[in-house]
Amino acid sequence: MKRVSYLAVVVVIAITTLLSTGLAFAHTQTVKNSLPMQYGGSGYVFGQVLGFDQYNYLVPISWAKVIATNGVFTFAASTGGDGGYGMYLPAGYYNVTALEPGFVPHTIFVAVSDGSSSSINFYLEQSHIPVPEFQPQMILMVIVIALTATLLAKRTRKRTS
Repeated sequence: MKRVSYLAVVVVIAITTLLSTGLAFAHTQTVKNSLPMQYGGSGYVFGQVLGFDQYNYLVPISWAKVIATNGVFTFAASTGGDGGYGMYLPAGYYNVTALEPGFVPHTIFVAVSDGSSSSINFYLEQSHIPVPEFQPQMILMVIVIALTATLLAKRTRKRTS
């Protein structure tokens, strides 16, 4: 039986970990309970998510989640590096919420009609609740890195002796 490289096994585990925790890919728009667009028109909702930093300056918030829901359907988008987001929504009434750890969520009500374009900017206040620097889904990744370092050290020691 052919001997499998420790490094190959660790790489496969690391890739599986990244994919299973959702850290490998960013989704610009996730649609839950997707609604076929034939039921009326749609409009575009866009804007920026800004937050107050520790010096009380407004700064763009990257990777904030913006969620639009009408009680039946939920649409989500993530902000880019400049804090900007945008999403097409079927015509209707929505509560649009900006979420980011360390900030108080903010919700704005918006009516979307066929062909409309609505600019909604969010200004988030700090929640003063500490945000853990070490996310729980990263524990497995740290274990993989520690295992890789141990195996490489053992392999290097074996080769030198």
